[in-house]
Amino acid sequence: MMRIGIVCFWDRPATPYLAKYERILQENNIQYDVIFWDRSRSGVPVYQGNKITLKLKASTNRVSKLFDFAKWQRMLLRLLKQKKYDYIIMLSTIPAVLLSNYLLKYYRNKYIFDIRDYSLELIPSFKNRVMKLVEYSKFTTISSKGFFVWLDRSPKIIINHNITYIDLHYQRDSFFKAGKKVNITFVGNVRLDGQTSAMLVNMSNHPRYNFGFVGRMLNECDLVDVCEKNSIKNIHIQGAFTEDDKPDIYSQVDIINAVYANSSENIRLADSTPLPNRVYDAAIFKRPIVASRNTYLAEVIAEYHLGFAVNGYATNVSDDFDNYINEFDEKKFVKGCQKYLTEVLLEENKFREHLKTTVCRWSGTEEKINDFV
Repeated sequence: MMRIGIVCFWDRPATPYLAKYERILQENNIQYDVIFWDRSRSGVPVYQGNKITLKLKASTNRVSKLFDFAKWQRMLLRLLKQKKYDYIIMLSTIPAVLLSNYLLKYYRNKYIFDIRDYSLELIPSFKNRVMKLVEYSKFTTISSKGFFVWLDRSPKIIINHNITYIDLHYQRDSFFKAGKKVNITFVGNVRLDGQTSAMLVNMSNHPRYNFGFVGRMLNECDLVDVCEKNSIKNIHIQGAFTEDDKPDIYSQVDIINAVYANSSENIRLADSTPLPNRVYDAAIFKRPIVASRNTYLAEVIAEYHLGFAVNGYATNVSDDFDNYINEFDEKKFVKGCQKYLTEVLLEENKFREHLKTTVCRWSGTEEKINDFV
């Protein structure tokens, strides 16, 4: 029986977009395995149903990490040769590049390539390899049109938004109640880039604003240390959550924090071109979102009136929050949320239709799918 192998570069919590692929495969009764990488410890692979976890402890040191990638590549190749999948779905660029010789030799037009973030595409040889993978994929998805800053356009490329939670009927009663503190909250895998850290310090213990960080904290995140060092008290930290927790989480949020970058100008492409799933949460839960200036996210926010952008390094950054709240136009904001969400879901339906048609043709099964809209 035909079987598809899905290769993930992380564990399940760090790969929320995997659920989209699984949903289509399950709806159409297609057999598949998911291969994860557990970076917390080394050991023999763990098999649980259709889940396979490669266990290899990963270093945070950049040089050592390269050796870890090479070890993981060998483990993965050994597994793929053993399993002999009929088709492969590659989730993320680095693993696809690491497996590129294998994919281009044995799986031309028999793999789906999902590009999530900028990697090293400014290096010509790396970019050429990525575009070669695009060319010989069945199709390739990107999660942000901002990627076209560093990625060549191709008829093989379609949009696969980073949206993970959908509720078309969510309503918000009120915005920015007078006299109530404003909660500025980061929801997701918690990281602390330079702008975010500076903004925390610049708005430390502000009488009007509280900061929240909800989600699994990444190993390199020094949020607690920064708060202790600077005696920051207007902060709330909460651990990991599930998608079903989002309505409760966002009921306590006034502004979604999507400020992340390690500079204010010439922001690196890994920070300036993606769209985080928080922008979709903003449209769904009707929460304004704040982003770093000079990013593609800031452009989208401005186009659809979803929020505003700041320079987190500015010592008077709180003035930007004050000005936005004082001039807030609820009607324009809600209308922008509805317009953006409608456009996103239309593109999502196109992606789902494309994925469904592809995997059903691979398996020879009858197509089944339920659109979002």
